[in-house]
Amino acid sequence: MIQQKEDYLFGNFAEDKSLDN
Repeated sequence: MIQQKEDYLFGNFAEDKSLDN
């Protein structure tokens, strides 16, 4: 459960950071 949530959060954050950067 946690692993899936982390993966989802990390994926969103990575995309947001990439767009922001």
